[in-house]
Amino acid sequence: MSQSSSCPFKGNICRRPICPRSGCGFQTLMNLVNRYRQNYSRADHRVMNSLLNVLQSRWNSSLSGAAASRAMGAAFERFVRQSLGQQTRQLGKRVRIRRGSRKNNVQLLGISYIPDITVHDASTGRLRTLIEVKIYAQTSDVLAIMALAAFQGAKVALVTFHPPSNKLRSALQQMMNQWQGKFRYFCFVQSPSSTLNQLAGFV
Repeated sequence: MSQSSSCPFKGNICRRPICPRSGCGFQTLMNLVNRYRQNYSRADHRVMNSLLNVLQSRWNSSLSGAAASRAMGAAFERFVRQSLGQQTRQLGKRVRIRRGSRKNNVQLLGISYIPDITVHDASTGRLRTLIEVKIYAQTSDVLAIMALAAFQGAKVALVTFHPPSNKLRSALQQMMNQWQGKFRYFCFVQSPSSTLNQLAGFV
């Protein structure tokens, strides 16, 4: 296999048959992380390294780039869900954190919507928070979040790995201003440990 000189696998086995000239999806992700690492705390480094080990494994276990990207997205969601469970327990919050599914969905204007993560009160089962977890924030994600915040009684959170575009960042800030205490946006790569701590406090 031909590898670029900046391949993040550094000689480890990669199942891509040919290394793209523009770099692979995992390399793009690593380049982003390296932009923020210099400002990381020790806790940030620990959390990010743990996540990167998972993402690299998922990327390397898929033959196609599209399949690998989907696998990394699912792995990021699972990592946030499991980490959130640990953080809420440390805070003494009595909540149940579940993966969204056909059985675990919400009604939005008469339409069933499956969120990535739901947080319920452990005693009553009442839905407390809906969480969407994405590698990238797209316009469709922000519109869905806007609808959830407007028509759902539960709190809503959006967690992305990559920072959003300037236009989406502006829209998200306006939404946080409009729905203070009900909607929060978190960018994971900027401060992984702080993101998990703040998310646990919010839910």
